[in-house]
Amino acid sequence: NHDPLDGRWQVHVYGEPIDGVQEAVSAMGLPYHRLRWTDDAHQAGLRRQQLYLVRPDGHLGCIADDIEALAAYRDRHGLRFG
Repeated sequence: NHDPLDGRWQVHVYGEPIDGVQEAVSAMGLPYHRLRWTDDAHQAGLRRQQLYLVRPDGHLGCIADDIEALAAYRDRHGLRFG
């Protein structure tokens, strides 16, 4: 999951995303990366279909259940993407 890191805010999703998530993330101006769901991901404590907002420094900004929670985080912190 380190391959897509490029110094920008971005969203990672493990496994199959919920319908419409990729489009909504892109509309927010965020790069979207779908990563394979693996036993290693499960053992690391990652959750399927969660939206992992990765900060430019590579750390997690938030883990959201849906696009609404991601938008609420963005708005609460006054973030702009893209």
